[in-house]
Amino acid sequence: GGIDFIAVDNSTFRVNEAQVAFVRAILEEGRPSVLLYHIPLSLPTLREDAIAAVGHNLMADPDWHPAHEWWDPQANAAFVELLCRAPNLVATFCGHIHIPHADTLSPTAIQYVGPPGFEDYGRMVEFRPW
Repeated sequence: GGIDFIAVDNSTFRVNEAQVAFVRAILEEGRPSVLLYHIPLSLPTLREDAIAAVGHNLMADPDWHPAHEWWDPQANAAFVELLCRAPNLVATFCGHIHIPHADTLSPTAIQYVGPPGFEDYGRMVEFRPW
């Protein structure tokens, strides 16, 4: 229906340069896009609830990151900046922290966080032409 759905594995709290390039290339094609990933991006209005629920378990959180040699803060920062500036990104969907939340990611996109499916939670989403 004219929407690109993009999936990115960030289950290790990071993305790499190849993933950023992959998402950038699709977004640059200009079609409305939806991004799917596991760990939510740290946003000011989500951060407090997420920390209360599960601790510092958000991607690109300014005060936390895992201490691993493969940690690439530059790629994470590029990923966040790309998503926040993409005029054709309309939504992102993620989970990981097991709380429902919807948050403005950019002027055109909302980050939707959902609790786990085993709690019989669902979210109805309708995409309409621009």
